[in-house]
Amino acid sequence: MSSSRSGKSPMRYDLLIIGSDPASRALGFLAHRLDLRVAEAFPVPGATGRGSAVAAPARQDEGPSPIERWCGHVSFVGPHRVRVERDGAELVLHAHHIVVATGSRATRPGWIDFDAHRVVTVDDCADDPEGQCDPVAIVGAGTAGLAVATQFAKQGTPAVLLEQRRSVFEEFDRELINELFCSLRQSDIDIRLGQEVIAVEQNGQSV
Repeated sequence: MSSSRSGKSPMRYDLLIIGSDPASRALGFLAHRLDLRVAEAFPVPGATGRGSAVAAPARQDEGPSPIERWCGHVSFVGPHRVRVERDGAELVLHAHHIVVATGSRATRPGWIDFDAHRVVTVDDCADDPEGQCDPVAIVGAGTAGLAVATQFAKQGTPAVLLEQRRSVFEEFDRELINELFCSLRQSDIDIRLGQEVIAVEQNGQSV
């Protein structure tokens, strides 16, 4: 096992995500719910303060997180190894799977009238989910949809996930996915598979 220049062994994860966007954060959430050890590594603009450690929290306002976050200059040193350097300190992360988040943008179908208030994209509600109390419907039970639904549920907002497909996450073990869905339903998230949305209409204060 290789080690960093500090002499410490590389930290090992099932999944390492380089960068951060709504899709990658949702992927990290799903991997954690599947009991995988997950970490994120990405640079933080303006991180030049004295004595800043590589392990400094990336998002101090989020509180404790099951996903470990490492900030600094990120570079590959092997097929499964990544070095994170910051202010003279460094460490090596080892992961079975490494995902590079290149950025994503929510799809905006032309037949849906988005109004930035009641009909929004996942990016909009992920940026400012606070203050929601009415039940929310989320179209699409992918990683982003699951992450946003969980975010609302934590605030006490009931969420309904509508998915056209009758089966999702087929690349994962079905027993794990069933356990995940059971856990989500216990969190007041209603998952409805095989439900195609053909129209979105506003009626006063509801959609």
